[in-house]
Amino acid sequence: MKSLFLFLLLLVGSNEIRAQEADSLFTLGRRLMLSAKKDSAELIINKGIALSEKNRNDSTLLKLYLLKANLMALNNDNRTGLTYLAKAAPLYTSNTPYTYQEQYNSLAGLLHRNLLSYDSAIYYFHENEKLNNIHNPYRNWLAYYQMANTFQVTNIWDQAELYYWKSYEIVKTKKVRGDYGLLLNEFSGFLSSRNKPDTFAMILREYNDFLRTSNRRMLMDPVHSVLYINMGEMTLNTKVDFMKKVKYTLLKNGDEFNAAYANNYLAGFYEENKQYDEAVRYIEQNLTEYKQEDYLEYQYANTRIYYRLLKKMNRDKEAIAIADTLIKLKEIISNAQQRETVTNLEMKYQSEKKEKEIALLNSQNELNTVLLQKEIETKKRLQAEGALKDSAVAFEKKSNVHLANENTLKDTRLQKELELKEALNRENALVSTQNRIKENQLLQERKLRGILIGSASLLLFAAITILYLYRRQKSKNLLIQKQANELEILMKEIHHRVKNNMQIVSSLLDLQSNTIKDTQAAEAVKEGKNRVQSMAIIHQHLYQEGNIRGIKMDEYIGTLTQNLFSSYNINPDRISLKTDIEKLNLDVDTVIPLGLIINELVSNSLKYAFDNVHNGIVSISLKEKDDCLELLVKDDGRGFPSGLNIHKNHSFGLQLITAFAQKLKARLDFYNDNGAAVFMQIKKFRFAGA
Repeated sequence: MKSLFLFLLLLVGSNEIRAQEADSLFTLGRRLMLSAKKDSAELIINKGIALSEKNRNDSTLLKLYLLKANLMALNNDNRTGLTYLAKAAPLYTSNTPYTYQEQYNSLAGLLHRNLLSYDSAIYYFHENEKLNNIHNPYRNWLAYYQMANTFQVTNIWDQAELYYWKSYEIVKTKKVRGDYGLLLNEFSGFLSSRNKPDTFAMILREYNDFLRTSNRRMLMDPVHSVLYINMGEMTLNTKVDFMKKVKYTLLKNGDEFNAAYANNYLAGFYEENKQYDEAVRYIEQNLTEYKQEDYLEYQYANTRIYYRLLKKMNRDKEAIAIADTLIKLKEIISNAQQRETVTNLEMKYQSEKKEKEIALLNSQNELNTVLLQKEIETKKRLQAEGALKDSAVAFEKKSNVHLANENTLKDTRLQKELELKEALNRENALVSTQNRIKENQLLQERKLRGILIGSASLLLFAAITILYLYRRQKSKNLLIQKQANELEILMKEIHHRVKNNMQIVSSLLDLQSNTIKDTQAAEAVKEGKNRVQSMAIIHQHLYQEGNIRGIKMDEYIGTLTQNLFSSYNINPDRISLKTDIEKLNLDVDTVIPLGLIINELVSNSLKYAFDNVHNGIVSISLKEKDDCLELLVKDDGRGFPSGLNIHKNHSFGLQLITAFAQKLKARLDFYNDNGAAVFMQIKKFRFAGA
């Protein structure tokens, strides 16, 4: 029987361990999906499903089926997604959380819509509407938004507009940043496609009011924080006519601030059509009539567009004058943002300090509650022991009275019944033995009570000691955390200042290159500017990210190449960029030489690979393979000249590439493959925090 009990205990314990493992696989799979690692996520989810199906852990299996269906929707494998939803359906019970029921209906509607089963999609979105009315009416904004999209793709315009309005009426009550911003953008795209300028003007004004009252960081580039316009393949005249109506509606209501946004749209339409004179006219109106003086970010954004248009029109003298204004505005904005950052950090520190103090008080209250409960239990045990002692004393008194009565009876009968003397003696001996047993029992009870009292005292002393050590360690941890936070703030401030200084140097070199008449010298200055800019971007990413030693290579290379294309005035319709960058977070000591190498290689492609009439592609690939980093930069241009020897070439760019390749202990290959190609296999590199 004992062996059977142990077997059952081990079986229950192993089932609990497998259930915890399945939950861990679900958490890991969801995290990999959020990181866009879909192949790894699918592998982990399949393993979790197999484990849960084997152990019949229905609650975890339901979550894994929904996660797999979501992954299939992302992979556009809609029928497989519906198969997993069908597996999840029998696992629903009355205790299934509301969030999973809502997720099931949303996924079912989305998958049916992708399979063109629009009636089924609308049915599931309506089911979510009923569910939300019971548990969380605010979530109906998403159900109505999904219905609006479904009616929109089926060209049922009146129903689409009806549900857009329903969703809008809900999100504007709370103005949650993600929900509100998404809905306004989608709604504006619908209104522009249906040619409704009056309503579009209202949404534009509301969206910009929301941005201005939100965190100012949202306004770093206000002209690009604009509403979505969906006008399909409409002609330039149609687009311009629509936006002029929007502008007229805003001006009629006295809203010059948002009318300036309409000008930005109009300038963009004309710039896309290369009618720069018309584009400049609208930007000049923003800089003179609609100055938006209370928001320097808007002035900076419009001035930057003005500078870009002047450069495209070859009005270089005017562009140089505007560049001075740009530098001053950027310096003012940078100083204001720096002050705002310090203020926000101080407020965050004070808030976290109060939260930690509250958590400490809660912990102390919980400990006091535990100690009080133990004290109450100790009192109850002592009271029980007292009651037991009283009953023993009462029993002893009754026994003594009984013995006295027996002795009296014995004395009265002794003279008359001499024959009973022997029996009475034996009875007396038996009574004496019982008394000794009782005395021994009382002695054992007293010893046990003393042991219990001593144990309780030791427990109380241990609890006081643990509380003292806990408070002392807590104080040390708070001090260490405060010092770490201050050091991180200081490091971010250093990177921010280094970036600002490099940005100023880059801007000065750019302005200087425009004044140098010697083409070769001007080109050398521009190359120096690009090298400084590549390092400035590194410091910018360091103070903007949470990890002050790590750089996300996909974001960094994107920013670096965008600056190079802009620096060389590359038309994206003529030369395009193709990247294949893994999600790598590298240490700054690795990124600096690697960034300068990529800067030189891409610059060479943009300068020499393509002639004035040739279209082309510049490709960049960076991956981790076999404990090495593999970098490939190539183009489909004219390629390297025959007989090129990089070891005998004395150009400064190739010298830089060779020197940094040696620093990274990299194998460097130059070759032609339908154009110029440079391959590096880097052995010396570090990940952030390694």
